[in-house]
Amino acid sequence: MIPASKLKRLMAFFADTITLLIINSLLSLILFLILYTLEDEKHIFIFIMILPVTYCTAIGLYFSLFESSEYQGTPGKRLLKLYVSDSNNQKISYGKALGRCLLFLPLVFLTITISMVAINSGLNYYEFYIFYFIILIIWIGPMFLTKNKTSFCDILTSTRVNTYPIKD
Repeated sequence: MIPASKLKRLMAFFADTITLLIINSLLSLILFLILYTLEDEKHIFIFIMILPVTYCTAIGLYFSLFESSEYQGTPGKRLLKLYVSDSNNQKISYGKALGRCLLFLPLVFLTITISMVAINSGLNYYEFYIFYFIILIIWIGPMFLTKNKTSFCDILTSTRVNTYPIKD
């Protein structure tokens, strides 16, 4: 097992974020078009209420299904030759992959909520960003402090993100 570097993990995360942005944009458009058919003006309110749940569900399925699959990683991880395993370097179960994701989803949900508050109100939302930053530090902080570069969710679920060995 060769632990993945922090930079590769970050790059894989950004690649997956771009992929999920496209997926969630399409889901948002479909959801909005469905809700727009409602007769009254409640479709905007319903859309704003459902959107974070829809995003989190898509993100949860994306990470859980890919990381528990035979590929052992999301497309972003695969692109950078990374894979997710348990502490014995075995493929993780769907339950463990879901656990990893559920530990990360509060950060995602908070990000979406902050963005929506920022867009839809004139309130001072800097406090939300400070809280978001604290959660982010808790999530990725252990990567800088542990030998195996494990994140908070990796520690709690006994998983690792590794690099495929280079073949001669």
